[in-house]
Amino acid sequence: MERVSYEIELANSKSEAQAVTVVEHLFGQWEILESSDEYDKTDAFTVEFRVTVPAKGTKTVSYRVERRF
Repeated sequence: MERVSYEIELANSKSEAQAVTVVEHLFGQWEILESSDEYDKTDAFTVEFRVTVPAKGTKTVSYRVERRF
């Protein structure tokens, strides 16, 4: 078993906010322990975070997962 934290920083240089889908692939048996944003578990190995990155700004998506191999 291992616990790992991830941070993904998204940058938007456009003058309008942008919708972004972050797709993460997780292997083995896993459970997200905490997350900065809501997510959808699309299958046994994939999660998707749908976020909005503000105009001329950044958005950080972070989560902590426990994986069992």
